[in-house]
Amino acid sequence: MKMSNNALNYADKIWKMLDDMQQSNPDEYEAFIKKTLSEGKEDFAPPKYVFTIYTMDIATKRKICINMCSYHKIKAPKSDSEPISVYSGDLIHQKNDKGDDVMIEYFAVNPVVLEEIYSDISLKEMLIELAIKYYNENRQYVLSYKYTTSKAMVGSMMDLQKSFFHKKDHIEEKRKKYRLRLCVDTTA
Repeated sequence: MKMSNNALNYADKIWKMLDDMQQSNPDEYEAFIKKTLSEGKEDFAPPKYVFTIYTMDIATKRKICINMCSYHKIKAPKSDSEPISVYSGDLIHQKNDKGDDVMIEYFAVNPVVLEEIYSDISLKEMLIELAIKYYNENRQYVLSYKYTTSKAMVGSMMDLQKSFFHKKDHIEEKRKKYRLRLCVDTTA
């Protein structure tokens, strides 16, 4: 892969700046490197599993497990009236212990959204209904709005990461496609 002269010149300037910083102020250089590494570690952290929604595809009678996740790379809503950005990973088919065909989905929202729902059970129910609505509209399911939840994850952390990251699509590009509005009636 050939880099342009502009990119090489820019990289050269960065390295020179870092070399100068290390020589002139080693403490500042060390703090800068630690901060940059810490931010990079957080930036590449995977989604975090929170709970599972169990429902069924009414049309096929297949069991659907939606693993709800929090993901810091998903934009948080700026107000209660702003749509909630969501991200859905790829569908995974598995057999459970009984040999039944189970479809596993991974659904993520910003951690701020999940923190807010824990203060109000009706908000949690609305978020679950939002996830079901999302799959009905975007995956051609006919999911039942009858569901149960569990803290036990279906699938594995490896499945979660594969579901979100095996494609070359960047999270920003996918997230723009899937915006749903969670409307909360505050007059009741």
